[in-house]
Amino acid sequence: MTLSAEQIEKLYQFTRKHFVEFYDVQTELVDHLANDIEEQWETNPEDTFEAALDIAFKKFGVFGFQEVLEAKAKALNKYYWRAVWDIYKCFFTLPKLMFTLAMCCLSFLILKYTPHFGYTLGAIAVAFFALYLGQVMLLNKAIKQEQKKLGVNGCIKSC
Repeated sequence: MTLSAEQIEKLYQFTRKHFVEFYDVQTELVDHLANDIEEQWETNPEDTFEAALDIAFKKFGVFGFQEVLEAKAKALNKYYWRAVWDIYKCFFTLPKLMFTLAMCCLSFLILKYTPHFGYTLGAIAVAFFALYLGQVMLLNKAIKQEQKKLGVNGCIKSC
């Protein structure tokens, strides 16, 4: 005996009620629960959907879906840290790494041997802020030129 579409929707509602927010995890759990309910119906066809669901849910133990959610969170955390590490590896190639180290050493030496540390630090902060504003203005100008070229007025909404 197979589950109807209405019963599958009830399984999705059941997982949401038990604090499973993510659709992919909900789908995995619904699939697992549906298979378990169908197996129960093969051995005991007189069981109701709710009774079979209760039995299937009890197999998850005292904490219910919490262990599954923690395992998924751990896997996603591992995946994202791996992605961050890959981005760092791509960015810090040998020339960029050497340039970064040279700039750090140069900054250290400038700040160490400057007699007026506060003024020097302030000047560096103002210089970085001016560079930032310059980059923002250039980017804004490029965006406006692109909008003119495409014939777009106002803001472009992104999805």
